[in-house]
Amino acid sequence: MTVTTTQLKQLLDSDPRRLGPYRLVGVLGRGGMGEVFLGRDRGGRLVAVKRVRPSLVHERDARRRFAREVTAARRVESPLVAQVLDAEPEADQPWLATEYVPGIPLSEAVDTYGPLPEPYVRAIARQLTDALAAIHRAGLVHRDFKPSNVLLSAHGPRVLDFGVARHLHASTFTTSQAFLGTPAFAAPEQWDAAGITGAADVFSLASTLVFALRKRAPFDAEDMWRVMYAIRFEEPDLSDLPCRWQALTALCLAKEPARRPSLAELATALDHFPSAGQDVVLPDGLAELLPAPAVPRPREPRPEPGPGRRQVLRAGAATLLGAGCAGLLAGDRRAGPEVWTFPTHGAVHQLLATDGTLYAVDGTGYVYALDARTGELFWSRWLQSGSTQPWLGAPAAGAPGLYVTGDSLYALNATSGQERWSLGLSAAGPPVVTQQAVCLITPDAHGTGDQLSLVDPYLGEQISVGRDGLAARVRAGRGALTAPAAIDDTTLVVGERGGLLHRVSLENRRDHRTLRLPGAVLVDPAAPLVRNGIAYLGTTDPGAGLTAVDVHAMRPVWSRPLGPPGETWSTPVLDDLTGLVHLTGRSTGVHAVDRGTGEPAWSHRPTAPTPSAPALADAVLYVLTEAGELLALNTRGGGRPLLRRSYAPFATGTPVAAPVTTHGLVHFATADHVVRAIPQTSALGS
Repeated sequence: MTVTTTQLKQLLDSDPRRLGPYRLVGVLGRGGMGEVFLGRDRGGRLVAVKRVRPSLVHERDARRRFAREVTAARRVESPLVAQVLDAEPEADQPWLATEYVPGIPLSEAVDTYGPLPEPYVRAIARQLTDALAAIHRAGLVHRDFKPSNVLLSAHGPRVLDFGVARHLHASTFTTSQAFLGTPAFAAPEQWDAAGITGAADVFSLASTLVFALRKRAPFDAEDMWRVMYAIRFEEPDLSDLPCRWQALTALCLAKEPARRPSLAELATALDHFPSAGQDVVLPDGLAELLPAPAVPRPREPRPEPGPGRRQVLRAGAATLLGAGCAGLLAGDRRAGPEVWTFPTHGAVHQLLATDGTLYAVDGTGYVYALDARTGELFWSRWLQSGSTQPWLGAPAAGAPGLYVTGDSLYALNATSGQERWSLGLSAAGPPVVTQQAVCLITPDAHGTGDQLSLVDPYLGEQISVGRDGLAARVRAGRGALTAPAAIDDTTLVVGERGGLLHRVSLENRRDHRTLRLPGAVLVDPAAPLVRNGIAYLGTTDPGAGLTAVDVHAMRPVWSRPLGPPGETWSTPVLDDLTGLVHLTGRSTGVHAVDRGTGEPAWSHRPTAPTPSAPALADAVLYVLTEAGELLALNTRGGGRPLLRRSYAPFATGTPVAAPVTTHGLVHFATADHVVRAIPQTSALGS
């Protein structure tokens, strides 16, 4: 949509006075899909707040496009792209707040001022290539780059509106998405809505620059269909352009995407224009169209503080849980070696800590969000997990929530616990969440095997894999695939029981490499650990132990037997200070090996099996045994025990949650349905 900032309009009676924490003071613009308001935060800073038009709030496609805009804008890191400050895309009235930049759209500047001077257009063109490069580095194609989505300011241009932005190589489109973009500035391939790559943005950038130079697009006609025909079958009209611009834009407007220059090549060409090197300044006359820079007004006196966030959340949680769960709210704050305890409905089999919140999930389907420091309950939610044990997926940076698997996949608001969406997709094991996708192992379509499945983290839509999909298809027999592990935000590794390791790109389905591990070993079902380009994964038969693989070159680094055939292993943890990789074997206890060679450093075998994965903090390793004993081992002292605490034993074969270390505490769950926190143990002087 177009955002006009030269004329701030008054709010209508029907306009909201507040969106989220922002008080609205005027209207910046209205478009077919949304409205943009000028707002102030609590400190008086001006922000631009966009919302979906009320008439479209209940339309699924409109909400989906808005959610896509939010997630796309959050992923791009560039000073030339409007930065996201806050957003609630799942709210009843979805909204998005970005930095407020005084400026005007390029379309309005040209309409008012006329064709812009060539040195100025070259200067902003060079900056816009950098902005689009940042968008592409985030794995996105803008797909609606046009003059009204370029904001001119005294500090350079800004790229706006990610409403139709999409993953590079994405291939899932609905019928309503058959055409995505603005006709006069869209690339030929956008009319087919398939095979859209970053080259489409190069085409749109060139069309936009031609418009800026002469106030007329290179493909101009009376209606959309004539424009479409011209874009697909006719040569662009580049008359009245300087010779260098004619040559460069002709290359960018090639019908075949592969024949267009890359953004890097375009930037190099612009750097060699005669006007290169001149300062980026607004031409005379255009500067008068810009509003004065916004100056925040002085802060108002703060009112007396009311109930704090924690008290409000506790009160809300009490209402949610009802009187029957009132005992869960307070927890146990008794004095002694335990900092806090919290009783749960069932046996907790997974703990997860992020941003000061400890999440727990139990076998009855309850998910809890606790203050990691105090054990106070932020919220609790019961999910219908059916016959499949629920697991948690950690929120990735920029991802919008907490994800829970079971007979269905749930996305929860990590702050409130409210359900954002659910998808009837059964999954075994914890999902891995990246900004690209929620990645999980699910039954295949025939119910005879398992496969890697991908789900859009914002929209809850399954992303296609395999032929014409976002990523390669990975499929094996039932229970034969490990949980996935992320190499980075765009690449996964998945082990296969038959001795295979898959590397899967989330950007290019053709980038799928498979390695057969040496020694005819079988892969343990625990998720691999990936650090610094090396994957560490357990093997079971015939040489049970640990194998290290260079996931970039897809070659084995070393393999080390550590236990008898059939041993089952945890996901390892790595101590960067000592260079040791630690893991537990259910029957053989705790092992530490050198990450470079696999040479054993030490081992510790408790008196009972060790079904939990280890947790590491400040050279101390924490594990739980099946006998209910919490052990703290000195990783620099040969694994010597520093602490033993005994609780009720776990039933044989039941999953035991790995401890979690955060905020100076060790969090763990015991067989008596209690989550506990104790101070971390120090290895110094021991």
